[in-house]
Amino acid sequence: MIERQLATKIKEMQGKYPVITITGPRQSGKTTLIKSLFPDIPYFSMETPDLREQVMNNPRELFARYGHSLVLDEVQRTPEILSYIQTIVDEDPAAFFILSGSHNMLMMENISQSLAGRTAIFYLLPLSLAELEKAGFSKNLRRMDVSRLYPRLYDRDLQPSAFSPNYLETYVQRDVPTNSEHRQPEPLHAFFRFAPVTPVKRSITPSLPTTPASA
Repeated sequence: MIERQLATKIKEMQGKYPVITITGPRQSGKTTLIKSLFPDIPYFSMETPDLREQVMNNPRELFARYGHSLVLDEVQRTPEILSYIQTIVDEDPAAFFILSGSHNMLMMENISQSLAGRTAIFYLLPLSLAELEKAGFSKNLRRMDVSRLYPRLYDRDLQPSAFSPNYLETYVQRDVPTNSEHRQPEPLHAFFRFAPVTPVKRSITPSLPTTPASA
């Protein structure tokens, strides 16, 4: 696993906020990072259909069975659960939740409304040049396109030519319709296909500064 610069900042917020929210683009490494930082906290993915159905039908059962210290991944799939988390952290000072999900305007709006002042929010972007260099991947770093910055390429030894088309289809067909009222994915297809970039070290970082939601 490639060491992420954001890891230290996330751990620093444990104990200072009852909720930590980690968002960012798909395949930026959120789940891998969370599992490495909090291996002893029960993990649940709301992407799992049967679990999602159970949570939507009876959210209280999840907390009654597993307690008030949980990792809830892809939480944008069950936005209703955020109101329950708000009540729990207000009543239980020992409660601690890690929420994760692909960056989604509706998700962030729900979190800002339900967990204002209760969560520290982190944005995990794909790998930075500094992270790749530290891990020993230094060849042609200044001539990369965006597709070469995703962790899965290095974890699974994939070629960008195999990874990028599948990633693009998933993003354009699934996330763009969710986030855009105009729902016109064609320009994004063209952008990703014809817009290679030459990253500069100081301009590409794995995260924005820690930004707790305002009260």
